[in-house]
Amino acid sequence: MSHNYTDVASLEELRESGDYEKIASLLGDSWQRTSEFDSDTVRRRLIAAELAGRNGLVDEMETALSPYIENVDGVPFALAARVLLTTVLYHYRRSEPSEALRLATLAETIAVVRNDEFTKGEAVQLQGQALWSLERWEEAARCFELAVDT
Repeated sequence: MSHNYTDVASLEELRESGDYEKIASLLGDSWQRTSEFDSDTVRRRLIAAELAGRNGLVDEMETALSPYIENVDGVPFALAARVLLTTVLYHYRRSEPSEALRLATLAETIAVVRNDEFTKGEAVQLQGQALWSLERWEEAARCFELAVDT
C-alpha cells in the first residue's frame, strides 16, 4: 500500500487492541516521505518500528527509527520518551544492552519530568532487561521490582 488515509490516532487505537495485521495493512509507507520530525510522522514511524520489531525485522526497525537513533533532539518533547523506548528495543534486539540501558535511563528521566508513570514503568522495566543481559542480576531485579510498583 503506497498511501495511507488512516489517521495516526486510529492506528494507535488498533495497537492497543493488538490487531497488528490490520495496522500493517493500513499504515502504508507515507511516513517514509514526510518530514521526519513532524509529530504524526514520528508516531507513524514508531508504529512501523514496533511492527518490524514484532516480526523480528531489525533492519526494517532501523529504517523506521533511522532519523532518531543517533539524535532524538529534533523529536517533539512529548514524544521523546516513546522514541527512546522504541530505540531501546532496537538496540536490545541488536544485542547492544549497554546502549539500551543508557537510552532507557534517559527515557525514565524524561518520563519523570513529564510526570508520566506509565512510560517511567516501561523505561525501568527495559533497564532491568538490559541489566539482565549485562549479567547485573541484583540491579536487574531491583528494576523489575520497581517497574511492578510503578
